Amino acid sequence: MSRWVKVFPATVLWAFVVAGTVGLVEGVSQWLRFDVIAGHDPGVGLVRLLSPYVALYGWCGAVVAALVYVPIALITATSRRPRHWAFVLTLGVVLGALAFVYAGYVFREHLLPDWWLEHGEGAGALLLSAVWAGTVLVVWKPMGRLAEALTNSPGRGAFLAVTVFIVATALWPDWREEGRHARTGYLGPQSEAPAGAPNVLLLTIDTWRRDALSRHDPAAPPTPALDRFAAESLDYGQAWTGSCWTLPGVAAMMTGMPPRALGVEQYRPLPVDRDMLAEAAWRAGYSTAAILGNPYLTPGYGFDRGFEFYDHSLELEVLHPASRAVLAREAAYYLDVKFEPEDASVLIPKALRWLRRRPAERPFLLWVHLMNPHLPYVWRELPAFAAEGDGLPGTPPDPADLPDHPWFAGDRFRARRSLAEALPDVPDSVRAGVRTLYAREIQYTDAWVGHLLASMRADGLMDSTLVVITADHGEEFFEHGGYEHGHSMMPEVSRVPLLVRRPDGGEGAVVDRPVSSLDLMPTLCAELGWTAPPDLPGRDDLWTASDDAPEADAPRTLVLENTLYGGPDTALLRWPWYRVEGDESPQALWFDLAADDGARHPLAAPPDAAAAIEAEAARLRLEWDAVAGSVVAGDAEGPTESVRRKLRSLGY
Repeated sequence: MSRWVKVFPATVLWAFVVAGTVGLVEGVSQWLRFDVIAGHDPGVGLVRLLSPYVALYGWCGAVVAALVYVPIALITATSRRPRHWAFVLTLGVVLGALAFVYAGYVFREHLLPDWWLEHGEGAGALLLSAVWAGTVLVVWKPMGRLAEALTNSPGRGAFLAVTVFIVATALWPDWREEGRHARTGYLGPQSEAPAGAPNVLLLTIDTWRRDALSRHDPAAPPTPALDRFAAESLDYGQAWTGSCWTLPGVAAMMTGMPPRALGVEQYRPLPVDRDMLAEAAWRAGYSTAAILGNPYLTPGYGFDRGFEFYDHSLELEVLHPASRAVLAREAAYYLDVKFEPEDASVLIPKALRWLRRRPAERPFLLWVHLMNPHLPYVWRELPAFAAEGDGLPGTPPDPADLPDHPWFAGDRFRARRSLAEALPDVPDSVRAGVRTLYAREIQYTDAWVGHLLASMRADGLMDSTLVVITADHGEEFFEHGGYEHGHSMMPEVSRVPLLVRRPDGGEGAVVDRPVSSLDLMPTLCAELGWTAPPDLPGRDDLWTASDDAPEADAPRTLVLENTLYGGPDTALLRWPWYRVEGDESPQALWFDLAADDGARHPLAAPPDAAAAIEAEAARLRLEWDAVAGSVVAGDAEGPTESVRRKLRSLGY
């Protein structure tokens, strides 16, 4: 028995060495591919670069060995050399497990992506099981020779295994401190925030339409939590986003610069020399945290700058040092597919945990981005604490409205591409079904937003926190012949809700003057005394409730652009005139939003102000093009493969 006890840790340690060697080989290949061939400076030494791969693979191999050794030992107990074969078979299973994971990545992402989609995970698992068994057979003899080299006693080589284990694990970087420093270290020392400085909660809800708030539209789903919050907030009826999809829309919000000046595109990150909202807050002495779920908001796009705590549902921060490794990418894939880490039920508890553990001596900026209203829509059960909507405006969605149609898989809709290809001939039942699921996602989001706000109120934070709730863009449901977002700048996509509650609360007010997401950063900086970049085009009077604000009557032209799909689709707004031009409208269409809120009826002729609006837009574009030509582009490597895969799964 004592010999079995000795052989077990030796086998686990040698599993670490063998698996770590696989990791070393992959680390070298990644280094050659992304750094040497591409001429990219990794910024760290080769040992520091490769040790995370060795540690990640080694630890995974050791864990697998620890789990399978006892059952394998029982199976081989009656053989002529039981400990020898237990050692050999355990290491074979470890290598087979690595082959299983690696083959899954290669088949699914590169060799057989269409087959994988068609046959699903079940058939894929059978294929990978065959790979696993084949690997065990292939490595059987080499592992046997290793055992023989250790003189039939794996424990005799344990010193070497222990040395590799200790060195590789000790070289794993302090990822928390390193990640924090990468985001905040270059900012220099913080100033001390003024006594009594208010906290800031920025809550952005993906794909949230302006009319998906029951106080605005009786056809909307009941949103009791958001309605109650709006009743004590500034409620902007004419808030316009910078673009019609997440990356440029949020970029405009967090930098105060229009998408055109930032030069952002689908796989191009933010320029590195533009100040972010979190950086301004950090310099002013604030704790900064972000808890997010949209793949366009991952660190690869640059949105983490200035945040000392940045939690993205697609990023396993503990694996960042080896983020290129297949094991790290597959772990993120499994987490995303099996557990929906971007769900509000995951993100809101994370936000509450951070709020309760944050440094109490400093005010905070907390940014939370919720994904639920985005495709793929799902019918979700409301949490037990969901506020009752009885007696409040709104029309509850009915699951009976979900059609018996192949595009609907039980309680969810996933056939975004099929629907888009069928336009405009989409059955009425399908149109009603997707609206029903979207409405339910709005209800679900409302419940979790209510939980966050109620918890903050119970913890005594609401009276010291400035709360901003808005959206990156809306969603089109066939109003102009299209569907979802990213295609056009029509108002159902470009006009968004905006609710602002100041720390002292009070009665709410409806603000009807047009405002832009570009106004958020300069207004926060002016309100809180943060240092803002000098060239921001937005206004800093967003909080002014009165429509008689000093600049409210001054003509203001908003330029909305940067579509994701098709040719460029742009919109110009100078209230009440709205101009749209793009692939679907090669001739510019003008609308009077004061008389035609949904932009359904084009004007027969341009308004008298058309020439002035177009001239002002041309001037702004020239200014922004000059800015775009001088900015320092972000990392050319851009988002990771797991982020690109998630974007594809969301329809991008």
